[in-house]
Amino acid sequence: MNDRLINSRPRIALWLSLVLGVVLVILVAGNYAFSRFYQNRVLPNVVVGNLNLGGQDLTQANQLVTQVTIDAKSKKLTLVTAAFSNTYALSDLGVKFDESKTIRQLREFGRSGSLLVDFRHRILSLIGPTRVPVAFNSGETLTQTIKQLAGKINRGPIEANLNIDKQQLQIKESVEGRELDLEKLRLTIDERLANLDFKPIVIPIKIFSPKRDTNLAKIVSEKIVYSLKFPYELTFKEKIFNLASSDLWNWLQIAPTSDNFVVKLDENKLTAYFKDLALQIDQPMQNAAFKMTGDQVVEFKPDKSGAVLRIKDAVNLININLLTSQRKLELPINALEPKVKLSSLNSLGIDELVASGKSNFAGSPKNRRHNIAVGVKRFNLMLIPPESTFSFGTALGEVSAATGYLPEMVIKGDETIPEYGGGLCQVSTTAFRAILDGGYPVVERKAHAYRVIYYEPAGLDATIYPPSPDLKFTNDSPGYILINAYVINNNAYFDFYGTKTNRSVKIEGPFVSNVTDYLEPIYVETSTLPVGEVKRIDSAHRGADAVFYRYIYDGNGKLITKDTFKSHYVPWPAKYLVGVPEAPALETNLKNIGPDENIIKQP
Repeated sequence: MNDRLINSRPRIALWLSLVLGVVLVILVAGNYAFSRFYQNRVLPNVVVGNLNLGGQDLTQANQLVTQVTIDAKSKKLTLVTAAFSNTYALSDLGVKFDESKTIRQLREFGRSGSLLVDFRHRILSLIGPTRVPVAFNSGETLTQTIKQLAGKINRGPIEANLNIDKQQLQIKESVEGRELDLEKLRLTIDERLANLDFKPIVIPIKIFSPKRDTNLAKIVSEKIVYSLKFPYELTFKEKIFNLASSDLWNWLQIAPTSDNFVVKLDENKLTAYFKDLALQIDQPMQNAAFKMTGDQVVEFKPDKSGAVLRIKDAVNLININLLTSQRKLELPINALEPKVKLSSLNSLGIDELVASGKSNFAGSPKNRRHNIAVGVKRFNLMLIPPESTFSFGTALGEVSAATGYLPEMVIKGDETIPEYGGGLCQVSTTAFRAILDGGYPVVERKAHAYRVIYYEPAGLDATIYPPSPDLKFTNDSPGYILINAYVINNNAYFDFYGTKTNRSVKIEGPFVSNVTDYLEPIYVETSTLPVGEVKRIDSAHRGADAVFYRYIYDGNGKLITKDTFKSHYVPWPAKYLVGVPEAPALETNLKNIGPDENIIKQP
């Protein structure tokens, strides 16, 4: 079998040689015949301009080319864009057709003397129409014309922008940039002239998109508008400071970058805001002081942690979160811890603040304010032993001119009359609120006969009038309680320092019901006023019932005690003094009527 294959190989080679020889003879013969036939003629399917000169006698073809180029000289070149159309005479563009060169190119097409080039040209002419370009020259004029068009067309992209106008954003829309494609246009013109194609040429333009486009501006605008709807809630411990939405708009700054927008608040305005806020936050650290003489505390100063607002960090915190949904932020604070703690200075269990009470007496008359200050001072630095019951009336002691009090209106029975120490119920009410806050058992407490504005909300008051009614509670903590009582502006404070118990307190209410209307006013005639003058000496009050609940829980959240505190307030008439010619003198004008005093001239 192998011998047969080996013997057949020379035969295959012989046959291939014969086939190739025949093909070569045919090609040579065909080429010779082609050359002889087209010796003085244009090759088949050869086109110049819009003339197919294939098979034409060369002399006749030369004449036709001459005529075509002469006709082309009068043609015009039109360049168009979507915005304009410019037409130019070829002579104005410096275009000159070269007839002799064109004829030479026509004659040499397929006859250049290069075997491979001529063979290629002849094959192409047999396949289909083949163009011979018209030769021409163009001077500097055409180049300058194209450059002038570029100056008319070219423009850089216009970036989108955002402008702030009265808490609204205005978008300046972006515009695409454009540039005439010089190289492509020149190639197109050259191609058209070489083919004598004078159809309008659409000027090729390159488009450049802006980096900050209108869509980006809209997205940023929507984010800003949505984010600035909501104010910031800035927290420090239990305090909340609001940074208003209007301030955010007023301080808004938008700075464009190459491809985006930087959105922030004016750092100078923010810094000024936080400097003002620091006045409410910054606290110096305070070391504790505690000194006793006998069984009396003569010097007391609780330890207090200091705080310093980090203004620069606060500014950065706002700007970082400006376009986010985060609106509740904890202020960056440096805590300053005291070196001397209260617990290290005594063995009475007076370690820390355990309860607080506060009341407001804004609008109180001068004598009342004086009495409140004297009463508060009386209770400052008092010690309450553990497991003892504290009596407010007993601790208060004598109330008279000798102990520093001034006469002021007090509620006594069904009358409001001037007595020394009027206003001390402000002190007992403040103490009552501290007792409630600490969860201490209340042994005795009585509400006022009628509602008084200084003790609102209704139900959280405690009246005293030694020896009864009294305010009493039991110190059920394991240590002493030290009362730190003081007045700041229109507020009275009772702070209890002692040992913290493992319990928590929740107050629910007060709930007010059964509100009744004012009683008819009472007028009392007096000759102590000018005739016809009316002076109010007591305000009218509606009656009501109030109740609130105190829940006390252990350290595991289990309810230990539920206390119910009820108060009943009777309606109270307004009382007036009326000046008449003759009447018994009344010792009621203490020259100390409050700011709601009302003087009426009778007709």
